[in-house]
Amino acid sequence: MIDVNLRGVVNGIVTVLPRMLSHGEGGHIVNTASTSGLLPHAGAVIYTTTKSAIIGMSEAMRSELEAQGVIVSVLCPGPVVSHISQSGRNRQAHYAESGYTVPKPTPIKQQQQVADYLMSAEDVAAIVLEGIERDDLYIMTHPEFAEGLAQRAAAQASALPRRPHNEVLKATMARVMTNPAFTDEINRRQQARSPEQEKEER
Repeated sequence: MIDVNLRGVVNGIVTVLPRMLSHGEGGHIVNTASTSGLLPHAGAVIYTTTKSAIIGMSEAMRSELEAQGVIVSVLCPGPVVSHISQSGRNRQAHYAESGYTVPKPTPIKQQQQVADYLMSAEDVAAIVLEGIERDDLYIMTHPEFAEGLAQRAAAQASALPRRPHNEVLKATMARVMTNPAFTDEINRRQQARSPEQEKEER
């Protein structure tokens, strides 16, 4: 899973990025992660590990490469119609003793019931295209994750020690304490909202 989910993405970047930088015309990289990388859950430790790594890597790459004309986005899809449950069929022989257990096939009728509420690959593709056109850092597919994302951010903020800030430390280490890509993302999203959307949010 690490080889496919994480090293596969790294291999793609190592292959494509040098070419983008060499021709000097800029470009756009979309790394595919998952909402599981933002909202870890039981039963998916290794999967979540790989997807979290892709998100962090993409955030750091965005700040590092944007000035060179290369935009980096990270796609964090939610439940989507795919063949992920059949991925065991592609497992190479040298991974046979890895300990990973292939899930039992889901009955056809149950597959159809699940597919009825999953997002189609075509709809995801349309969302990705919009994200590329807007230069979004995060490309999300499902608003249903809003509560969980807010809870995680609040939990992390609440874990900070309650003591006065060391202003010298903040000034000296400012580069690693904030990321301008986050501010840019917020501003870009706010500018893209229509008056009707802002009214609904209020």
